[in-house]
Amino acid sequence: MLRGEILDVGESYRGQVRRRPWILFRHILRFPFPFIDFEGWKRSMRKLYWLFDNYRITGALFHVLPTTEMPRKAALVDSAGRGP
Repeated sequence: MLRGEILDVGESYRGQVRRRPWILFRHILRFPFPFIDFEGWKRSMRKLYWLFDNYRITGALFHVLPTTEMPRKAALVDSAGRGP
């Protein structure tokens, strides 16, 4: 690994709530009912953390050593999963 960093995106869940304030009511209404679907309740409560902290992503840069075997022929694929 040549370099690794944790990058601050500069956005948070606060921006989504600012655009659509009614989505905050979902968390408020769900708060007293963890017994209905506990996994969904935890996921909903976890989003509240991002109201006060910016999203962060992890980036890593690796160096791949060349091999003396048959050269690799990697297909170029775009983000939609389609090849050339």
